[in-house]
Amino acid sequence: MKAIIVDDEPHVLAVARLLVDWEKYHIHQLFECMDATEALEIIEREQPAILLSDIRMPQMDGLTLIEKAREKNPDLKSILISAYSDFSYAQKAVGLGCVDYLLKPLTEEGLNDAVEKAVTQYNYEKNLRSESQSDKSHILFSRYLQEGRSNEYWHSLLTAVPFLADTELFHLGILFSQEEDTALEPVAEFLHQYLYRENIGIAALRSKNIIVVLLPAYDYSPVDRVQQLILRLEEKFSVSLPSAFSSICVLPKDWDDAYISTKRMVLLSCGTDTLEQIHQYILEHYAEDLSLDYLAEHFGLSLSYLSRSFKKRYHNGLINFLTEIRINKAIVLMKDHSSSIAEIALQVGIPDPKYFSRVFRRVTGCSPAEYRKESGDSL
Repeated sequence: MKAIIVDDEPHVLAVARLLVDWEKYHIHQLFECMDATEALEIIEREQPAILLSDIRMPQMDGLTLIEKAREKNPDLKSILISAYSDFSYAQKAVGLGCVDYLLKPLTEEGLNDAVEKAVTQYNYEKNLRSESQSDKSHILFSRYLQEGRSNEYWHSLLTAVPFLADTELFHLGILFSQEEDTALEPVAEFLHQYLYRENIGIAALRSKNIIVVLLPAYDYSPVDRVQQLILRLEEKFSVSLPSAFSSICVLPKDWDDAYISTKRMVLLSCGTDTLEQIHQYILEHYAEDLSLDYLAEHFGLSLSYLSRSFKKRYHNGLINFLTEIRINKAIVLMKDHSSSIAEIALQVGIPDPKYFSRVFRRVTGCSPAEYRKESGDSL
């Protein structure tokens, strides 16, 4: 943090410099000047957090200096110093949002109290701004991931997160939960807040079991640091989060390749191969709206690779396997006399009864109604 002292009396500058415990308030750069015009140049160039200024100075008084300084640095916190107990000065100081109004001769206690108050206000407002921007960037990144990765959202994201706009080179990371009932939203929000606050990245949910992390690739790599953070997250939220990070890639151009390859690394690290996971996923989620496109995206594989590899492994096409699972489950459900054909179709993931009947006939050689009749069941 930076601060500046402005007074036309050298001994006042020296007193302020020596009496305040600047290190205690994390102020590591202190500027001093005897001229308000020079002070304005420093304020514009260095953007200090704290300004201590005398009121009566030649060329430009302290009140005018504060007014002009706030135009160049709206977040600046000001403390006025005066040899006169003048109520009108105090009123104007309040009107300009000054943190404190100190009378000469300056005291150690008065100076430190005023600086502490100014630093506290500055940090509080900075945190509010940071949280607001962090929330905005988290929402934008979530939309980018979940609503088609449009160029509009990407450019909005770069605008909201300036440290992302400095480079096209990134590491893309994926955190994966194998536990379907684990709520990852709090984990994603916590991770994003930390990354954003440290200016090293952003994070958001891609789906209910995947968190995506974006880390700018500068001269140093933040990947090791983030992986250590993930270990702490697992402990804090009592969740297992296998993760992987891509090598440096150009975004958004290389997004698809980076995402698919990184997700494949995560799945391999989980201890079971991807095809077995897909096979098990279909057995558990056949009643949901599954498709080849969805499964390829969900497990980070290309359509052609998934289709070809699944058939080679299980000697059956993926969609055909899904259909057989659904129809076999429907046959079991038909034993329930209280369920209609339409209700059974819905329960096995085929909401259109007419389409269900066509598929059922293709697999079994008869319609659902005929099957029930032949098996002794009634509608």
